[in-house]
Amino acid sequence: MSISQLNPRQKEAVLHTEGPLLVLAGAGAGKTHVLIQRILYLIETGVAPYNILAITFTNKAAQEIKKRVEELWKERSFPMLGTFHSVAFRILRQEIGVLGYESDFLIYDQQDQVSAMKQVMKKLNMDPKEWNPKSMISYISSYKNKLLTATHCKNTAENSHQMRLADLFVEYQKFLKKNNAVDFDDLIGLCVQALEENPEILEKYQNRWPYILVDEYQDINHAQYRLIRLLADKSQNLCVIGDGDQSIYAFRGAVMENILAFEKEYPQAKRIQLEQNYRSTKNILSAANALIRNNLQRIDKNMWTENDQGDLISIEEQRDNDEEGRYVARYIRNLIDEKGLSYSDCAILYRTNAQTRAMEEACLQYQIPYKVIGGLKFYNRKEVKDILAYLRIIAQDKDEISLLRIINVPPRKIGKTSLQRLQNFANQRNIHMMDVLKHLEMAEEFSPSAKASFQRFLDLYRDLLEDKKNYSFSEFVQQVLEKTGYLSMLKENTVENISRKENLEELVRVCSRYDALGEDALFSFLEEVALIQDTDDMDEQENVLFMTVHAAKGLEFPYVFIVGAEEGLFPHSRSLENPQELEEERRLFYVAMTRAKHKLVITCARSRYMYGQSQSTIPSRFLAEIPVEFCVETHLPQTSVSYDNDYDDDVQYDPEDFIFDEGQKVLHPQFGEGVVIHIEGTVLTISFGPGNIKKIAATFAQLQRVL
Repeated sequence: MSISQLNPRQKEAVLHTEGPLLVLAGAGAGKTHVLIQRILYLIETGVAPYNILAITFTNKAAQEIKKRVEELWKERSFPMLGTFHSVAFRILRQEIGVLGYESDFLIYDQQDQVSAMKQVMKKLNMDPKEWNPKSMISYISSYKNKLLTATHCKNTAENSHQMRLADLFVEYQKFLKKNNAVDFDDLIGLCVQALEENPEILEKYQNRWPYILVDEYQDINHAQYRLIRLLADKSQNLCVIGDGDQSIYAFRGAVMENILAFEKEYPQAKRIQLEQNYRSTKNILSAANALIRNNLQRIDKNMWTENDQGDLISIEEQRDNDEEGRYVARYIRNLIDEKGLSYSDCAILYRTNAQTRAMEEACLQYQIPYKVIGGLKFYNRKEVKDILAYLRIIAQDKDEISLLRIINVPPRKIGKTSLQRLQNFANQRNIHMMDVLKHLEMAEEFSPSAKASFQRFLDLYRDLLEDKKNYSFSEFVQQVLEKTGYLSMLKENTVENISRKENLEELVRVCSRYDALGEDALFSFLEEVALIQDTDDMDEQENVLFMTVHAAKGLEFPYVFIVGAEEGLFPHSRSLENPQELEEERRLFYVAMTRAKHKLVITCARSRYMYGQSQSTIPSRFLAEIPVEFCVETHLPQTSVSYDNDYDDDVQYDPEDFIFDEGQKVLHPQFGEGVVIHIEGTVLTISFGPGNIKKIAATFAQLQRVL
């Protein structure tokens, strides 16, 4: 595509080369074409390629832009194209010496960070079971993304718990520097520090890159914002491209206000709005426009398209999530068989990974090949495979692969040396490892402590064998989760742990389908799971794609299915007490809708298995925000939920039902047990453990008093 093929607003964004420029590019508005043509136009007008810096958010996007620029620009010299981290790395490799590091510094990945954190915690006598290393890294990362130092953290600590965290932050940074290492957050933070504290270095890079372009500006955090502000401060030739309506990464520290405040930061800035959509039909685009206008924090724009009116949006309610999966699979099967579409024309989008299980089984039932993007298939997820291993051991104690997988999961102080001796002892006598465990008195090779650890596992195994006789199958699986300590291992409410617990809840729900089989339930379940997994290696060129809405950002598909459009799921329950988080959920739904080119289908279920039981659900408030004229006629039930932005009034309730007091112990289905430490109206401030304080609207949350 050349400049002559751009629409007037796109062309204006390309030709405006001097001074700050804000390009608000709506979904499907061709912003990548604009970015590439702007780079080429700068070069054609005499700007040296090495004087241009273009920053994107992902390596994939940077490589795509570089490839397309190379196809159109045949010279050897190219602009600097990269992510924030790659640009910061290039600067630090040359300049980090001013901060006391060697130029051959290492970059610690997540695994390296965890190892470093554990060593620091050991030095400070901090128990990893109480202070989860990954949670501590996340805590420190949140400070670094705001350019707040360990010293600041220490100076602002208000209690002993915060002071302990500050000490950890200080020692962690000392450890990194001692090892001449940085983490990914340091790349940005240290780069900003080097530029701010050394004017000559700052001027060097300001002169190097007088023309700067930043993509996905709505998703930058404060540290990234500061880096760009410093580099562009001299020339002011800064072009930022983004869309506040697609800002969906607050959980990573993204600050949407950066794009909203751009014109205040640069009063002389020009704003160009790319409002012509080249992707979706009029019906889909009009519906998405209507939805996003319910957000208050946004710059208004009116997306439009010359595309056809297109099919109406289908909104379908099913009995439960299994029936929802079968409905979507039947719909896709009909598209393939009757319209001759490719499987890859269809995408199934969801809010959480735990939703894939029902969709996967339905696709297998209807012989639809699929691929899970950005995640493992349900039965391949670690937590699911771990519990399956426990179940296989109960079903067949000769399964040594499963035994080796879980004998020390959760950790039981059974080391690799002890396990190797157990294997050797069994192999030398041609017996099974479980037989050795049942007759530990025969084995003199093991130390008393190893024997004690093995005996504890054997006692657990025997206890679970008894439970299998006394509980229904799904109740038995719940006992496995609890008695093994697996749920306790996930008690820290990190994003990863919450996702894993959701997957385990879904596994229990699947098992409940086998309860009526009695003693045959376990074997029937394992047989079906084995058959499902046997199809995982289907080598198909075409697949229906499964992905979270976050993973779908920037993609498009002819047919899109948004599943699980229910209150508490989409929007997610974590957002229901916070108006700003609720607006982010609406932006996420907007992103999902605008992935569709020709047809959009949205589904919800009347009941869904959550928190260990089947629960009635309420259709998402977002469905009520889609005007009926853009939808096939639907008959969703009315609810008592008031769909406004004031979360104190979200639900009609009786004041007599408010039964909480300060000091009251409560149980939350997601965050676990906590203590009410403050009450303001109907909003409870609850401590769920060290550093885990939440504000929750009691009128909406599924809180139980612990007596």
